[in-house]
Amino acid sequence: MIQLNRSFQRNDNHVSKAIVVPKLGTLVAFLAMGLVACGSPDSSQPGSGGYLPDPSSGPEAKGGATDDEALNRSMELPGFKSWTPYNTAVAPPATNSTGTFIGLSTPKGVYMLEFDADVMDEATRDMFGIDGAPAGSREVRGWSNGTDNRQRLQGANLVPEIGQVINQFGGGCSGTLIGINLVRTAAHCVVLHTTGGGTVGGANQQTFNYRRDAGTIFAQTNTQTFYFGGNYTPQNCARSTAADYWNGYRNNFGNCTWADWAILVLPSGWWNAAGSVQWMGYRQLVNGNLGLRLRATGYPGCGTIPDRPIQAVGCVNNAEYEDRSTTCTVKSWTASPSKFKSDCDGSPGNSGGSGWDPATRQLIGHFQWEDCTTCAGVSAPNHFLGHDQWLYDFQNSLRNMFP
Repeated sequence: MIQLNRSFQRNDNHVSKAIVVPKLGTLVAFLAMGLVACGSPDSSQPGSGGYLPDPSSGPEAKGGATDDEALNRSMELPGFKSWTPYNTAVAPPATNSTGTFIGLSTPKGVYMLEFDADVMDEATRDMFGIDGAPAGSREVRGWSNGTDNRQRLQGANLVPEIGQVINQFGGGCSGTLIGINLVRTAAHCVVLHTTGGGTVGGANQQTFNYRRDAGTIFAQTNTQTFYFGGNYTPQNCARSTAADYWNGYRNNFGNCTWADWAILVLPSGWWNAAGSVQWMGYRQLVNGNLGLRLRATGYPGCGTIPDRPIQAVGCVNNAEYEDRSTTCTVKSWTASPSKFKSDCDGSPGNSGGSGWDPATRQLIGHFQWEDCTTCAGVSAPNHFLGHDQWLYDFQNSLRNMFP
């Protein structure tokens, strides 16, 4: 154990609060960064669904309470309509990834939840105003134009809202705290791609390493539950072949990038070992945001990856890297203004990692896909998912539920 005499607190226009915990728990571990997506074996599934005949009829008309506390709590979210056991082979009747359908993995099962988007929008749209959700604190993939601009961050220079996401298979991703108990990442980090169409990860088998610095981890916890894009497996995004892990994803790229998001729910008090915690705000973009300066932060893999970080002393496993160069921007729209390509540098392991606005400390989008590796002559090879109205509303709902 290491005594920490320093605490982290950030005062901004929105938040100024602190609880101090003086002792820092240090874990020394070496986890190889995998090149495959995170996932886990099938969870047990319940035998029947529940339905709300009228979304406005109140909690007493949930279609019957279950013995799954996490599912019951999800029924309290605005606009909840129904739940059914999650079926990876049956696509819900939604036209895009977020739609009104969301996957939920709990320790007792995996479910498909249906929501009334209008009811949720009315309840949450104006929760944080036009400036988006604020940041807060509490105390107690490919290179653009063939050049890697990332630098390793260490110690006090670590971005405190960023962490590493590891699952039981050892696959490595990145994630961003958007609330004290909420981590935004990619669906392919919690769904294993298989030739059978994918396996949704176990609810409490995903590990979040907060402010990891190679062998030092300020706080480590397993997830409690997680939500993800409901269309991810029904749209064959997680269907691989023997020769191509990403076959289904690349062949349905538009729908799969819409569905490739996840929000991990961490247990209350998980951060006590670190003594403090900080989380980012988030906001939607507008068409005029092309050229917005970003920073891109995450935990890229090393090994034989062609586009591994090479700056300074070379690539260090399980270390945090960031591109803060002038060429790290919102470069072009793939679906204005919710999906975009960027010239921020990244590589495998950056998946789920943050593209964020340093002026407001808000998440703008998470890293999903790279068009190439070292990318000579390609100025914007990396794809990010931002916030369409539905995903923004849903995050607001979760942030209200898990403050």
